[in-house]
Amino acid sequence: MEKAQKFIYETTVVKYVDDTVTEKRQENGQEVSVSKNVKVKKPIKIAISKPERRKYKEAEIFYAKKLSSYLKEGLLPYSLVSKRYLNDGGPLSDDEKKIIKTLRDRYSAIQNEYFEMPTPLSDEHTKRRSAILLEMNEINKVLNEVQNSYSVLFDNTAEAKSKNDTIEWWILQLTMIDEDGKGYKPFYGEGNYEEKLVKLEEIEEKDEEFSNEVVKKSSYFVSFWYSTGIQVSQDDFKSAEEHYVKNVSTYEFDTDQDAKVEPKPEHKEEPAAPTAPAEPVAQ
Repeated sequence: MEKAQKFIYETTVVKYVDDTVTEKRQENGQEVSVSKNVKVKKPIKIAISKPERRKYKEAEIFYAKKLSSYLKEGLLPYSLVSKRYLNDGGPLSDDEKKIIKTLRDRYSAIQNEYFEMPTPLSDEHTKRRSAILLEMNEINKVLNEVQNSYSVLFDNTAEAKSKNDTIEWWILQLTMIDEDGKGYKPFYGEGNYEEKLVKLEEIEEKDEEFSNEVVKKSSYFVSFWYSTGIQVSQDDFKSAEEHYVKNVSTYEFDTDQDAKVEPKPEHKEEPAAPTAPAEPVAQ
């Protein structure tokens, strides 16, 4: 018996599709039907599949192999790059160090607030919880910007490269799409990582607006899920989607045409607390 699919999050991306519209009109005292082809907007369902335990094992092995490969190719490990900077007194100015300290203190404070929320959560606490997760992500972004003068070196460590490849691996594994209403299928097709990567490259080569948005939106949610490092709730994802629509997405379509909007499935999950504090930057 085939297992029922489970998803971390489901959403939609609007796509123009061909449709036939039939109009009735009077001609010579008789009613006739006239059909014409039109473009209409249709919300296409996409989803982030919920991985089984074996997928986590596969991801760990993938990361380990990538890390080993990058080290063999000569990329420096994070610890060595960090040690070299410490020996040189560090690349940051006193003002930058103060900013980082302030942001880290803020990060620690809101993380403690997250842990100390009473259960069951009220609607107000649920809303605040989602806001905290988004703020934690924003703090990480600001910290990265402050350290821009040397971040390129850290981005090119073996660990950073392996992590980025692993996020890409998860994106290729978890992104699902239901274009015809007959059920979800893997957006990048069946097969191993290399075969799915070829599919991604084909999509990028075609540069089609809808497919590009599916790649971008699904990648955003998978990265959010992976980087947060905790089991985020549906409310957290909804807050993240609001942020995506307002601040990230550039996808546009003609709002003058009618769209047949399908209702999104509702999922209610009990929010789970973080298992460990996130570390924004290296000391």
